[in-house]
Amino acid sequence: MILFGKSPLKLSGNPEEMAYSRQFGLDNLALAVTALVTYLAGWNFYAEAGLLTVLILFLLFQRSAMLMQWLKRIKKVQENIQ
Repeated sequence: MILFGKSPLKLSGNPEEMAYSRQFGLDNLALAVTALVTYLAGWNFYAEAGLLTVLILFLLFQRSAMLMQWLKRIKKVQENIQ
């Protein structure tokens, strides 16, 4: 990972580094830098609301993808049991 190394991956139950973990970290970094530029440049409320909307949508889509991956694992385990 960018800043935290491998310890958050161990806590999340995914000891190996995955591509979406790196993508998530880079997205958060990009949003933080853009939010800082937005604040320092004195852009208006709508620019900040746009950044917040992008963050919320990214988190929603990422969690949906993780849910789908989890459901596929559950289905595979159930098929192996039968």
